[in-house]
Amino acid sequence: MQAYEHNQRLEEEQNQPRLTRNPIHRDREDAKRRLMADYFDDYCKYPLYYFRRRYRMSRKLFLDIVEGIKSYTVDPLSKHFKFFTHRPDATGRMSMSVIMKCTSFITYGNTPDAFDEYLQMGEHTAHNCLDNFNKFIIDLYMSKYTRNPTLPDVEKIYDAHENIHGFPGMLGCIDYLWTWHAFFGVAGENNDINVLDNSSLFDDLLDDIAHVAPFVVNGGGFEKGYYLADGIYPQWATFVKSFSVANDEKHGFFKRRQESARKDVERAIGVLQ
Repeated sequence: MQAYEHNQRLEEEQNQPRLTRNPIHRDREDAKRRLMADYFDDYCKYPLYYFRRRYRMSRKLFLDIVEGIKSYTVDPLSKHFKFFTHRPDATGRMSMSVIMKCTSFITYGNTPDAFDEYLQMGEHTAHNCLDNFNKFIIDLYMSKYTRNPTLPDVEKIYDAHENIHGFPGMLGCIDYLWTWHAFFGVAGENNDINVLDNSSLFDDLLDDIAHVAPFVVNGGGFEKGYYLADGIYPQWATFVKSFSVANDEKHGFFKRRQESARKDVERAIGVLQ
């Protein structure tokens, strides 16, 4: 009898309607007012160098990205762009603005629920902001900033590295390339060699369709550029590595210049990151 009564109670509990979520009223209108007053109004609370420190970019660049999202027009509009459209929700309240959604993950870099207090943004919305932002950045900027290099691009890079570092024919550093080639993943999951093994960087070179951009070094002519590299990389003709031991002043001079040029590129990428 006790088992029967217990089973009846379980069935009654299962038949009771359940709330799938605990509704929390978030004052996003006030959060937007505070955000604009802090960083975006004409007489905002924090000066521009605070903005750069918090957002890791200039306010002009951030607003250019926001404007690119708001003005993007294509038919049909992708789902990730619709997510950033400022429109009424199911209750009639206006959704969070584009500035708030872009701010949520560009500035803080914390756990998603850290946005709740300042931006009045729930964890689920914060996750969606990150996912959809990455998708529309690809749509907006991939064709311009992650395209393959053209011959004028290669010649421009030649000139820059020769004038700054004294290396004619240099395309960059294999550890830190120009933004036409980059690998992204979980920190520590890849090292230099297995990234190189999976990279498509040298496909054009292997297929003999890479740009022919001649340059001269020590009176000798070469047709295709090279990358600076450290000792972990293989002995390929396209890599120019430093000497592990400098036996004379000439080798020592080259070693200092090669390592200095690599550090220059590393610092530039550090700023971009």
